[in-house]
Amino acid sequence: MLEGLWTIICVFIGYGLNEITQWGKEKRLNNTLRNSLMEELKTIVRLITSRRGVIKQALKALEDTNIMNTSCTHFPDHIYRRILEVAPNLLSNAEKDCLHLLYERLRIADQT
Repeated sequence: MLEGLWTIICVFIGYGLNEITQWGKEKRLNNTLRNSLMEELKTIVRLITSRRGVIKQALKALEDTNIMNTSCTHFPDHIYRRILEVAPNLLSNAEKDCLHLLYERLRIADQT
């Protein structure tokens, strides 16, 4: 009887440790995703500044009746897509809506 009790106690302890570990992993992943999203958004701001410079150069070239290649690197969206796949509850609905509008406009800008 005592062995059965110890078995049950060990199962509960193991289950509790597993839950704590999973909670810690999820918390760490969420923090990593949030920090990565902030870095991705900072990169986008820098790329927008760069893209403005390319457009100004293209306009200047058009004024001189030249055609300039305006192809640029695409805006990053890997972290945004990963958050939607892995941790959709990480962001509030308002944050998701704002990011969706931002990334959709960036996607359109990449196609032009």
